[in-house]
Amino acid sequence: MDFKKFWFHNLCVSIEKEDAKSCKEVVKESNFENEENISRLINVLDKRLDNKAISKALEHCGRMCLDPKLGEQAKTLMNELKDIDLVLEALNKQSIGGGNMYKENDVIYASYTQCYCPNVKHSNKLSATYCNCSVGWFKEFFETFLNSEIKVELKKSIIKGDSECKFIIKCK
Repeated sequence: MDFKKFWFHNLCVSIEKEDAKSCKEVVKESNFENEENISRLINVLDKRLDNKAISKALEHCGRMCLDPKLGEQAKTLMNELKDIDLVLEALNKQSIGGGNMYKENDVIYASYTQCYCPNVKHSNKLSATYCNCSVGWFKEFFETFLNSEIKVELKKSIIKGDSECKFIIKCK
């Protein structure tokens, strides 16, 4: 399945969990013609759903985007190295999660200077709400190998005009 269809399917599933209207109704309301025009759809969702609902729907999409092999790879590293700092160092060498993850005290920071999402690369004027997809990706990734519920906060976003995307990651 191609990425845009995969992403769109997961967004529709999430919308239907958060909103009484079906995804087809939202798509019709947004005059959404195909998966290419994601920015129009996100803008309509920004207007229709409350911030919590759209954030949750997009986080679901991000969770679904994580290749399970990456989470398992990190879990294996954690089991072998038994030290989160060493695991982050190993993941950075492979450019996973942007290749710039580090821990200070009990907080993990992750950042990258380009957006890796194919949807962002092909959409004009995408709402910063879309970045909740990356929040979901990081949640799924860290929850998989730390085996703990994770809180992820987006501090900076390229879509918002920042020079980088920056995330703060904490165990709950």
